[in-house]
Amino acid sequence: MRKSRSRLLALAFALSAMTVGTTISGVGRIQAFADSDVAEESSSGASAGSANSGEQATSPVVSPEVTWEEDTARTEMADGNVISEERLNDNTVEYDELGSLIHRGNTSAKQASDATDSTRQQYTQMKEELTELIAEDKRKKDDAKDSGDMDDYAEYSANLAIYRASISQYNKMLQRMNRKNSSSSQLSLERTLTNGAQSLMISYQSVKQQEKLASQMQALYQTQYENTCTMLGAGLASQTDVDTAYANLLSAQQSAELAKNSEDEIYENLCLMLGLATDGSIEIAKIPSADASRVDSLDLSADTQTAIGNNTELISIRSNSSNSDTAGMNAKSSKEQAQIEQVKTGMQDLYNQVLQSRQALVSAQTGAQSAEITWKNAQSKYSLGMLSKAEYLQTQISYTQKKNALESANLSLFQALNTYDWAVKGIMQ
Repeated sequence: MRKSRSRLLALAFALSAMTVGTTISGVGRIQAFADSDVAEESSSGASAGSANSGEQATSPVVSPEVTWEEDTARTEMADGNVISEERLNDNTVEYDELGSLIHRGNTSAKQASDATDSTRQQYTQMKEELTELIAEDKRKKDDAKDSGDMDDYAEYSANLAIYRASISQYNKMLQRMNRKNSSSSQLSLERTLTNGAQSLMISYQSVKQQEKLASQMQALYQTQYENTCTMLGAGLASQTDVDTAYANLLSAQQSAELAKNSEDEIYENLCLMLGLATDGSIEIAKIPSADASRVDSLDLSADTQTAIGNNTELISIRSNSSNSDTAGMNAKSSKEQAQIEQVKTGMQDLYNQVLQSRQALVSAQTGAQSAEITWKNAQSKYSLGMLSKAEYLQTQISYTQKKNALESANLSLFQALNTYDWAVKGIMQ
């Protein structure tokens, strides 16, 4: 519903006060507007354009017309990846899609974006209505000038100045909104949410590995238990051996059950976070292997400086106003310096974690390679009757555990690098 003229004028006056100290009134200012008429009339066809953009010769300097692209057209998401709609709709969640899926489906991100769009639409509507009033009062001002009614002329001239100054303020507010929406609040929110989604996906793969290992171990311990029972009957094993084998089997069963429950819970939370169905129709793809070669190319000093510049807490401290007195300024400076030191310490810790994770990966690779050689030898010996079934099963169990340890170490390095990268972008856990 269209707002009343009086309501629009009140809003316009409040906005114009940001630019114009007082309204133009009184016969003493009429000549200025009469002179402005000459300038306006000399630029044929410019009136409509000036009304639309809020520009005209005698009003305060105004911003050009504000335009923007819809958020859905943004090509680069919070994680820096560009993903096609075809991939986003294939019911398979891949790690590099998380930022795009957050942007498109996360409830919090959508609410924040929708709120911004609503405010933007309101501002645009106000500009359009003010533009119509400009055209209407321009005609009335011209009629007053022709009839010699200087009071009405002065009133409509003052209204025009207020409307144009108001359009200028709406333009500036829209520009600030666009800058903030694209590079600050919305992007910061989506980065935080994407970071959380990545952590969930890493946790999902971790528990999925645990569930797989537990299931494999359960099968192996079942075979081992049955074999131990057979050996007990043949007098080749004790009851203690049987009890131990049974305890191992129960432990593996419990581990598999706990891992499966955790897997289901994380799956549901991740899908909900991404705005996807939780009915099992969505597949969570395996996370790529960690790029261990990246570790040597990390520049802790340069990355720390970048992290300080991007850190969201520091940005908040710097943007918040403080008391203008010495005590207030000193307090703000101390808080800022403390946060800087915290970022420096945090970056060092994260860098150390990356180095430790890489070393753990190297050790896990060595262990897995050695276990694989032992396992192949055990297979050969067992096929030749040179190895008992109990020894064969124990070797298989050890090999399975070493393989899982390698996958876990790879995932740990991936997570360490991911956490380091987010800290550089300004989000430090």
